[in-house]
Amino acid sequence: MNTKNLDINLTDPKQIEALRPYFDGGELDLNALVIDIDTALLNEGYTPHQRPLHASLRISDMLGMKVNIGDENDKLIEIVHFVYESLYRMDDLYMPPMHIGTVMFRDIFLPIYIPVFYGTVAIDPVKSLHLVPENTVKWMLMNNESASTFIDQWIDLFDFVYGLDEISKGQDYSAKALEFWQLAKQQLEGAAATLLGSIDKYTVIQNSIISMELMLKGALLACAETEENLKRIGHRMDKLLEAACDYMPKADHDRLQLVINRTPALVTRRYEAKDYKRTELGQILMDAQFVSGEVVRQFSDRNARLTLTDSSSDTNAPQERYYPKLS
Repeated sequence: MNTKNLDINLTDPKQIEALRPYFDGGELDLNALVIDIDTALLNEGYTPHQRPLHASLRISDMLGMKVNIGDENDKLIEIVHFVYESLYRMDDLYMPPMHIGTVMFRDIFLPIYIPVFYGTVAIDPVKSLHLVPENTVKWMLMNNESASTFIDQWIDLFDFVYGLDEISKGQDYSAKALEFWQLAKQQLEGAAATLLGSIDKYTVIQNSIISMELMLKGALLACAETEENLKRIGHRMDKLLEAACDYMPKADHDRLQLVINRTPALVTRRYEAKDYKRTELGQILMDAQFVSGEVVRQFSDRNARLTLTDSSSDTNAPQERYYPKLS
């Protein structure tokens, strides 16, 4: 296993005794030390992307060394990260994004990563496609329809994820409404993971429909509707939308209605082995992502569209919505 050398000078008998199992031929076996510390950190609940830094701190204590967390050139931190990069996939060591969604280009599914942001930063939606081959991204952006669809989906996911995060930190809406919206987020993540990785992609339909239902029911709960009323409506999406739109006067009712009208009925879908095309599957998930963003926008201050201008316009006007396309 590849490693880098670390110059150390131990004089404390306690340090020497604690590190004795990791010396091999007079050299410190840093790989073995990192693996043992990593196992301890795992058992303590640290996630893979958190463990390199914590392992560096624990090793520095064992060696009696000081580390500078803010210095990317710190020798010990550099070496420990080098060991981790030889043990884990790079994806495992990255901080997980806030959400992974999907946009369909032609009939392939591209991952949209909504990253963790702190403070005020410049945002480039295209960077959310960082794992997509460059030529594929260029190909998609060359076409106005596919480029606009991507921007719309990115906006919907960004507004949904960060809007929901902000709502969850407040006390303006009921815990049950927040629970329904969080459950909808889980369904969307499952649907995206299915399209991006599963061989059998048909479970995306049920995940997407359930997420839409949860979003609309969450909106009703946020407006003080009772769970008893929701039970009376059941899974009838048209009735849920009608009731929710009464509380969301500024929502895009036309597009919401378009989406609900073309979404398969959940109950029927459970007992129907219809052969859906890949493009139909992608549309169902993208419709669900639109619903999630549109609903949360009505209950939060999020609207990323207002910060994105149309590059083809000389007026700095916001990027107009294309997807879902009204006939």
